[in-house]
Amino acid sequence: MKRVMCAVLLFAATTIQILAQEYTAFVVPATKTDMCKVSPSVEGKETAVIYRWEFMMPALDKILAVADKSAGNYRLGAENARLKDYVTENYTSTEPIAPGNPMTRIVIRKPAIFNAVKAIEKYYLAGVKKNEISQVEAEAGFRNVLQVAVAAVSENSQEFEEVLQEQRKDARLLIEAFNQVKLKQM
Repeated sequence: MKRVMCAVLLFAATTIQILAQEYTAFVVPATKTDMCKVSPSVEGKETAVIYRWEFMMPALDKILAVADKSAGNYRLGAENARLKDYVTENYTSTEPIAPGNPMTRIVIRKPAIFNAVKAIEKYYLAGVKKNEISQVEAEAGFRNVLQVAVAAVSENSQEFEEVLQEQRKDARLLIEAFNQVKLKQM
């Protein structure tokens, strides 16, 4: 009987300790700035956004300096048009299907990230068109998504891609995933 009671107490103590560790792992103070940022929520309350990934951000000067013909006509801003063109250029390539065949196929380098960027772009354009999202908010949000996509091209982003693949049906969840990436300047 003593052995059974001892085993039960040992099991209960271990379970309580594990639960306490999990609780403290999820409670992050909003003042910590290294891997946490404070952002306003929809209701006006501040919420802490916890960074799950960290990518190195290349200098955007050369990317944004490129003059593009379509940059002035893009509905989410000229800067976003240049970044979008850069993302498209770096995530896609064309390959011949077979030697001698003039047809080519498009190969996407990281399809989860590329498709998420396309879905978020569609979400922002539809939101602006329906006046659900302001133009400024859509431009800033899409700029963040494009900057993360530019940074993720050369990074090991397997876990990030898996999360994007799981959330591919809902653009708002994709945006939340992109907001959980911390960009460090090179």
